[in-house]
Amino acid sequence: MTITALGVVIGLVVAIALIIYKFPPVYGMMLGAIVGGLVGGASLASTIGFMVKGASGMTSGILRIIAAGMLAGFLIDSGSAQTIAHFIVKKMGKKFSLLAIIVAAWVLQAVGTFGDVVVIIVAPIALDIACRTNYSKAAASIALIGGIHAGNVVSPNPNTIALSENLGLPMTSVIMAGFIPALVGLAITYVFVLMLKEYGEKVDESSLEVPQGEEGLPPFSKAIIGPIFTIVLLMLRPIVGITIDPILALPLGGVVGTIANGQTKKMLQYATTGISRMSGIVLLLLGTGTIAGIVSNSALKELLITSVDA
Repeated sequence: MTITALGVVIGLVVAIALIIYKFPPVYGMMLGAIVGGLVGGASLASTIGFMVKGASGMTSGILRIIAAGMLAGFLIDSGSAQTIAHFIVKKMGKKFSLLAIIVAAWVLQAVGTFGDVVVIIVAPIALDIACRTNYSKAAASIALIGGIHAGNVVSPNPNTIALSENLGLPMTSVIMAGFIPALVGLAITYVFVLMLKEYGEKVDESSLEVPQGEEGLPPFSKAIIGPIFTIVLLMLRPIVGITIDPILALPLGGVVGTIANGQTKKMLQYATTGISRMSGIVLLLLGTGTIAGIVSNSALKELLITSVDA
């Protein structure tokens, strides 16, 4: 059974429209998937089957998101994210603080961290920086996303692996070839966020995870240990060929950071905070999987490939 391309397009439009009108995204995507399957000629049973198969394909991503909860909980609850933000602003100054967000996201993504995990790790820092510098949420968001996409071009992810295998090229060659596009992406992102920094909603201090005062915050030397430990583990793959999956590296970073800060008794608290933060993203991934299942079983792929060939 192949779903028509028209049905998929209609389903995507329905999903996007529902999300724009503040419908819960996971339900919006599920309803869009159902509409796309039925309009595209599939039976209700087949449509549900495609949705379930698509959602199951998100399992590996969901596991990595859950694993990131420990590190994210530590960064947020311990005040380490705020300490890192303060350090960045002090050392790089207001002028280059947005560049620091871009580079931080780029490095994390480039070493193989899952994109959503990078958002979870860096977002509290980015918001705190935006608050301290009075820049807009839009600028901080674009800085984060731009850095992630530029890092994705040079990271050892499934895309670069597939490209390497199908074209018979060494992985290092594929990654190195992506450096110029990545640098262009970083530069354009920085120019764009400079244009946006004064426009849009500003970050309210009350919306931050912790107050902006520096009293009671851990020193930078301790706050950075957890993230650095995680980055080192992830960098072992491109540097020496030893693969430490984010499923292991991310929670280990949270545990090491907690111990280094002398907060072992709060480890359960950090884990609870982290897992609660992951729940929304897990639901989003499941919703995305349902509509991805419809797309992957449709004629849309062949239509796009035929268009490229033509």
